[in-house]
Amino acid sequence: MQPTETAAWQCTVCGYIHHGPEPPDECPVCGVSSDEFEPHAEEVQVAPAAAPRRWRCLICDYVHEGDEPPDECPICAAGADQFEPIEEETAST
Repeated sequence: MQPTETAAWQCTVCGYIHHGPEPPDECPVCGVSSDEFEPHAEEVQVAPAAAPRRWRCLICDYVHEGDEPPDECPICAAGADQFEPIEEETAST
């Protein structure tokens, strides 16, 4: 099985993207003719996997990884309201 390519056309007047082997007879957005369409190359961007979020307990400095803080700190039993998000450090070069 071979991958198939889907043609796309962009209206040079309003930016509308039409998917199909041929441009439409008329732009459905601004009404210009097919003469105003040009081939459009679509780039598919894959988002990098997000690093797990980290939370620090304000009482004992325990660090938890997850989308949300734990209901209770496993070290000191502080509630979720006693956690703050840890900002990820970016490498500076």
